[in-house]
Amino acid sequence: MAARPRHPAEPGGAPRAARPRPPPAAAPGALRGPPPPEPDLALDFEPALAPTALAALRALDHGAGEILRVMLDLFLDDGYEMILLIEDAICSNDADQLHTYAHLLATTAAQLGAADLTAICLDLEPLAAGGQATQAALHMDALRKAFDLAEAEIHELLADGH
Repeated sequence: MAARPRHPAEPGGAPRAARPRPPPAAAPGALRGPPPPEPDLALDFEPALAPTALAALRALDHGAGEILRVMLDLFLDDGYEMILLIEDAICSNDADQLHTYAHLLATTAAQLGAADLTAICLDLEPLAAGGQATQAALHMDALRKAFDLAEAEIHELLADGH
């Protein structure tokens, strides 16, 4: 009769293969391993306003920049008001007003090359056309953030004398 294999715990039994042990449980919120690398902001940064759009506005008055300054000032004066009017339209479920103000802000943002802001406004238009003004509320955080980024760049441009 053939000998049965012996259990590792029995005398003369085959040695057990070492099993990998799981890493010890980390405390909640503790990081395992090295921290992730810091993002290279110089490589990841995209301006909120397209330089080509700004250059095109500068070229309208042969580089004097007066038209660009007027456009930037108008955006600062009217843009925030448009955001508030969009919010009011959402709160009152007024699809027509939502469409109107989202379109106006999209047009102004597009002229300055604010692609993210333009895209978000354009996302609001079909919601308004479909009578889903309340669904547009889901886009408001992104809309405010895109507006704030564009506004900050505009302030920098105006401070630099552009």
